[in-house]
Amino acid sequence: AMTVVVGVVHALDEVGGVWRNVLVFLAVALPSLGAALAGIRDQRHYLIHERRSRHTARRLRRLEESLRGCEEMRTLAVIVAQAHATITAENAEWSSVVEFQDLEMVV
Repeated sequence: AMTVVVGVVHALDEVGGVWRNVLVFLAVALPSLGAALAGIRDQRHYLIHERRSRHTARRLRRLEESLRGCEEMRTLAVIVAQAHATITAENAEWSSVVEFQDLEMVV
C-alpha cells in the first residue's frame, strides 16, 4: 500500500528536489522490504512447525517406551488413547497455522 501511495505522489509530480529522489528510492525499496518481511514471517512458521513436531515426536517416543512394559489390555488402551490424542492435537495445531496461507508456485 505504501508503494502505491509513493508511486501516486511521485506521478503527480508535486514534489521536487531531494523529495523526488526519496520517492524514487522508496518506490524501489518498499517492495523489497515487503518481500523480506514475508520471508521472515514464513521462516517463523517453519520454526513453529519444527518445534511442535519435535515435541510431538518426544511424546510419542515416551508412549512407545510405555508400550514395551505394557502387559494389561486396560493400560494398552490408555496408551493408545494418549497416542491418538497427541497425533490429533498435532494435526489440529498444524492445520491452524497453515489453513489460511496462500499456496505459492515455485518456479
